[in-house]
Amino acid sequence: FENSASEIRTLLEETQSLALTSQVSHRVGFDAKDQSLLIERKQSGYYAILQKRPVEEEMTLEATRWPSFGPFGFAQSGTILLDSPEFQTSIVVSSVGRIRQTDLLKK
Repeated sequence: FENSASEIRTLLEETQSLALTSQVSHRVGFDAKDQSLLIERKQSGYYAILQKRPVEEEMTLEATRWPSFGPFGFAQSGTILLDSPEFQTSIVVSSVGRIRQTDLLKK
């Protein structure tokens, strides 16, 4: 579970880096059909999928809002909630692009 949380945080950091280096908005999303996280790049009027990363089947992901990152360092904030039968944690993205993880809670 800790590795999955770390991978999701790394995915958010990669998405942020892509937005800053390419000067184009990027966001993280979730495809419930195949249980995978997405990195999406803004095109003219829509978002194109750049990468899909599978998530462990026993883990549940929810978000208050899936974060997106702009080309000038700002972000659309959101919280991703990770839940498994044994553990729970959140990864929070602030509007200034700060990414942090809350403490790991054992159920």
